[in-house]
Amino acid sequence: MVLDLSMCSYNTNRFLLIVPDISCNLRALAYDFRFFRSYRKVFKCAMIKLVNMSKIQNIMIIGILIVLFFSLGYFIKGVGEPSTDLQELQDQITILQNQNNQSQDQITSLQNQNNQLQQQINEFQDTAVDDDSQNATIDADCCTQAQKQSEYKCVQDCGPPVVHSGEDDDISYSCLSPEQVENRKKYGCPICLSYNTMISTPKGDINVRELKTGMLVWTLDSNGKKVAQPILKVSASFVPENHEVVHIKLNDGREVWASSGHPTTDRRTVEKLQVGHSYDGSIISDVILEQYQGNKTYDILPAGETGYYWANQILLGSTLKNR
Repeated sequence: MVLDLSMCSYNTNRFLLIVPDISCNLRALAYDFRFFRSYRKVFKCAMIKLVNMSKIQNIMIIGILIVLFFSLGYFIKGVGEPSTDLQELQDQITILQNQNNQSQDQITSLQNQNNQLQQQINEFQDTAVDDDSQNATIDADCCTQAQKQSEYKCVQDCGPPVVHSGEDDDISYSCLSPEQVENRKKYGCPICLSYNTMISTPKGDINVRELKTGMLVWTLDSNGKKVAQPILKVSASFVPENHEVVHIKLNDGREVWASSGHPTTDRRTVEKLQVGHSYDGSIISDVILEQYQGNKTYDILPAGETGYYWANQILLGSTLKNR
């Protein structure tokens, strides 16, 4: 191969014994690029060198340049743009982060709602505890001055959902003793009789659900005498879910079902009755707390001084009071 290096000052003797002609020409070409300022001279020098090369050498150079070109393009593409798998992974991470933020917001919202509900429950409980005091303020005239001095309080009778049968359905108030007020605080409404209770009347025993105001029932007067008196009030109270009643059994076979706070004739409530104690001329044989099967409990208020009546032949007090 004959090289025309008249335009390219380059000493090739130092490479002739080390590298083949193609290496020499490439090195010479690279060297000339550093020294020539004119693109025209550089191009002319390069063309002279390529012409002096053999066809095989030219093909090899072109092949090398093509490989380098595509390799460089692939490298630039790989560096400049993330792969499809990597991009999908990044998108999934972003979606999960957004979902996590939304979950945190929902948790915070639920916690706030729970706090608000708890605050409402606390306020409701405080209101329930002070209910009798509020009622005394609303209708303070239902207690006499002497009753007030004995710590009696004016308390609203069982209103809604209690249904009163009579001339009107207005909410009424009663002057209750401290024991009765405590029972109302503890048990609230209902504190009445089971739906299967039979009430003693001059016409025989009648189911408590069938009684109306004005009907005669047996009661006791202030002297302990059994007398017939008309019914002043009849009530039916819806019971809460899982309401329980006390099942009282006497040795003589009598039994009755009533709410725990229903009053007895000896200033107690039915829940305070104990096995072995005497009540209404007999001995208590059993006191059982049972799940109530009805949806209402019932009560009546006979006229007279005591308000007592016989329920399943057992003498009990009334939860209702006259105005």
